[in-house]
Amino acid sequence: MCIYYKEIDAFTYTAGEHIFPAALGGIQKLPKEFVSTEFNNAISGIELDFIRNSFVSLARQVEGPGKRGKLADKFATKSTVSVIESAADKSILALGYFKKGKLYEIPGLLLNTDSGKFAISFDSTEVTDIAKAIADFKDKCSEAELLKIKIIDSELLLTNQILLGIDESVEMKFNCFFAKNPSATTTLSIEKIKAIGNALQYDGTEPQWKIYMPRSTGQIKFSVDFFRIYAKIAFNFLAFLKGQDFVLATAFDSVRNWIANGGENKFASLNKENFNPLKEMKIELPESCHHVLIYKIQNRLFATIHLYEALSVNIELDPNFSEKFSTDGFICDWKNRKEYKLFDYISEMYGI
Repeated sequence: MCIYYKEIDAFTYTAGEHIFPAALGGIQKLPKEFVSTEFNNAISGIELDFIRNSFVSLARQVEGPGKRGKLADKFATKSTVSVIESAADKSILALGYFKKGKLYEIPGLLLNTDSGKFAISFDSTEVTDIAKAIADFKDKCSEAELLKIKIIDSELLLTNQILLGIDESVEMKFNCFFAKNPSATTTLSIEKIKAIGNALQYDGTEPQWKIYMPRSTGQIKFSVDFFRIYAKIAFNFLAFLKGQDFVLATAFDSVRNWIANGGENKFASLNKENFNPLKEMKIELPESCHHVLIYKIQNRLFATIHLYEALSVNIELDPNFSEKFSTDGFICDWKNRKEYKLFDYISEMYGI
């Protein structure tokens, strides 16, 4: 029986649910029969939004891990494409993204729509043959009908400026990026992209390399539904710790239904002081790890979840929990691809 969709039996079970999301480096899974495919499909959109657009997206861009928790550089998490500007000359703009805390530029051009003048730019760490890079850009423009265009509004651009960038490797849904001032009425069509490509010529002039200062037009998103992902982590660990029958008890129906279906949040709150009881106990934790702690205060069962040892959330799992319960936790040392129950970690660290 699904621990989230408790009332219905006719579900499929195709994969084990991670305690911490795989995208954050989670390894340990619950037994396959604990969480249904139907629940995973229903919650996946919120979890993906959380991974890509909440504060954890910034942490992943700077530190990792990458796709499906992998650590190799080729799988490293990239930010979405945004407008960047030169540190020396703020009139020099381009399109770029962040990966592991570093800024990369995508092939693109800055066009003045009044004069028709443009400047084409590339990342010096990625391009060594300028003539070939321009020819490749022209080829992609000539096949504009194949491009998937994303519109980016940026106050860094004047109303008579646009940026056109093309890169297949940054965002899954888009390979062409069109940036303009929010108040500009300029539009982009297949014909215009092809015309831009036809106009590009390279006269062999030595390129001028610029240093860019990161300034993103993107914003970090916060949604109340993100609390449900924190709560799912806590509930997954409780199921791992105490078993399927334990978490199927009616005492957890309220928090279970909220995780699965949303609604009024009566369960989660920000840990505003970012209080970390493990650090208060002088337990040395792995760098930038994730951890969840479940504990009882009087007759209330709580969980506290830290991601990247940063913004943390408290979850009330049961306000009337009368059973005995011993505090326990789970640590995801994603940088070293290891996970521990709390007391196993303490035993290994301190030789107890």
